[in-house]
Amino acid sequence: MDRNPSPPPPSREDEDAEVAGGDCIGSTVYSKHWLFGVLSGLIQIVTPENTKSTSEDEGQQMELDEEMENEICKVWDMSMDEDVALFLQEFNAPDIFMGVLAKSKCPRLRTEVASVWVERIREYPAICDSICFIMSSSTNVDLLVKVGEVVDKLFDLDEKLMLEWIRNGAAPPLDQPQGDSEEQPVYKIVPCVLEAAKQVRSENPEALDVYMHILQLLTTVDDGIQAIVDLPLIDSLIRVLKNVEHCQKKPENSTESITEETQKSDLTQDDFHLKILKDISCEFLSNILQALTKETVAQGLKEGQLSKQKCSCAFQNLLPFYNPVVEDFIKILHEVDKAFADDLEESFPSLKVQT
Repeated sequence: MDRNPSPPPPSREDEDAEVAGGDCIGSTVYSKHWLFGVLSGLIQIVTPENTKSTSEDEGQQMELDEEMENEICKVWDMSMDEDVALFLQEFNAPDIFMGVLAKSKCPRLRTEVASVWVERIREYPAICDSICFIMSSSTNVDLLVKVGEVVDKLFDLDEKLMLEWIRNGAAPPLDQPQGDSEEQPVYKIVPCVLEAAKQVRSENPEALDVYMHILQLLTTVDDGIQAIVDLPLIDSLIRVLKNVEHCQKKPENSTESITEETQKSDLTQDDFHLKILKDISCEFLSNILQALTKETVAQGLKEGQLSKQKCSCAFQNLLPFYNPVVEDFIKILHEVDKAFADDLEESFPSLKVQT
């Protein structure tokens, strides 16, 4: 199949509309009517009523219709035009594509839609800076959550793209004068993700899961680990775990207007989100602890990011599932500050280093 087909040929009705200028997208000859039809078809795939299908329909949903596949490719080809790209944005096409990625049962369809996103983003590196700018400066939590979902899905689907984004901003462009660095800031993905997570956490803690998962994905590659191994991040993760503990211990605020069944349902849902957040945070923290050097640990002890209280909170959440990681960290502590390590071991006898 041609990966970059020509735009869809206009029908006689489309030609008549184009002459009148009412069906053209911007200054192009592309048909609004045709594009609406493709996007509407995608909407039908992910609408709730279509997700409740019989077993006979399941097989059909697992396969991608060849006509739909061709049409998606045509949309990709058309989206290279600026007018079409703006039109897609106005029609909330990104939301439609995210819905397909999240809800479609057809692997081929998800792959096609994701390919449209990944290929376009890879061809336009400036998109990384734009997304980083949104994450680092926006106070619109709904926007941050949607952007986070997109980044999470892209990183999950394409490790190469994730590596490109990690390395983006590692150094200013060679042709950029050194004196212009303040006027043209170089965005780095990790600090921007952390800034967005901080904003989301303050207004919508449940939505923080997506940003924690992005950080977890970053730790699956060496470049990502090196980019995120910093003491403020460890401090932030420990504070997240402390907040989770606080939420889990929070007493129930029962009111007469809320039934007992509703309370139980809400609590179960809250517990579910808190568990996800805790699990992701613990795995993320364990990956970072494994990458710490003696020099970094010594700095953390000096600056207070690795106080006894914070280390105890980390150990309480990591044990017993990450016991080897904690044991290795204790060994480094012994080399850096034996008295501090011994004091910690008094609270966690099972971690005492065998001599």
